[in-house]
Amino acid sequence: MLLNQTYSAPLRRIRAISRIRRQIVCLAVVLLVVLSSTGCAQTTKWFSRSSELVAPQLEVVQISPFGQPGGYKITGRTSLPDQTQVTVSAIRYLQTSGQSISNPDSSYSVLARQFAPVEQGTWEANLTLWQVAPDGRFQEVWQLNQGNLGIQVEPDPNVTFLVTLDPANQSATLQDQLESQGEASTGSLVQFNADGELYLQASKTMMVALPTGGTTPPTDQTNDAVSSTPSSSGVTSASPPALSPTQTDTPIPSNAFIR
Repeated sequence: MLLNQTYSAPLRRIRAISRIRRQIVCLAVVLLVVLSSTGCAQTTKWFSRSSELVAPQLEVVQISPFGQPGGYKITGRTSLPDQTQVTVSAIRYLQTSGQSISNPDSSYSVLARQFAPVEQGTWEANLTLWQVAPDGRFQEVWQLNQGNLGIQVEPDPNVTFLVTLDPANQSATLQDQLESQGEASTGSLVQFNADGELYLQASKTMMVALPTGGTTPPTDQTNDAVSSTPSSSGVTSASPPALSPTQTDTPIPSNAFIR
């Protein structure tokens, strides 16, 4: 009996050591599996962060009249950084004899334009589409200069409000981002000007009636908008693509902003 006790004690110790070793091995295997899974997840996560490029957003959200005759407040959203300057413009297409508004050779007039800074993902601008003629009537710029055009034009009933990020107002970081994304990944927002530079543009079209009524005639009868020079006639004939009344977020080349 003493002999059995003598042999059983070392045997129990050996078995205990074996159990401890097996537990250590199991813990090591579990730890390796956990570390491997975490490492893969982290690698995938960081790869996605470094490779995923979020397309910039720029849109016209609301257009509403404000107190001033012919005045419109235009607001929108964007993912552009704060203090980025966007250009907000209003254009009206003009139809000459034998043309239609959908004709690619249609002319258009830039009625108003204003720079707007981005603030916390939003931007806004107040555009005044009407001007005061020498006789006190409210008119759009192309009406003031219609006598200098030498042709009769029929205005489109709609005005297109555009917001544009010109190449000159883009940071180097944003330019790199747009170039790496390309036009396909950012949709119709990204366009190219004649020099091959990228710019962003979105638009919204709505029906806007022609000016009516008037006010006190200006004291200075010299109206800078009335001129015989083509550059200040208020009408551009280098025609951008026509917009249908229901079309939104439609690109127009940057030369559309040259009055």
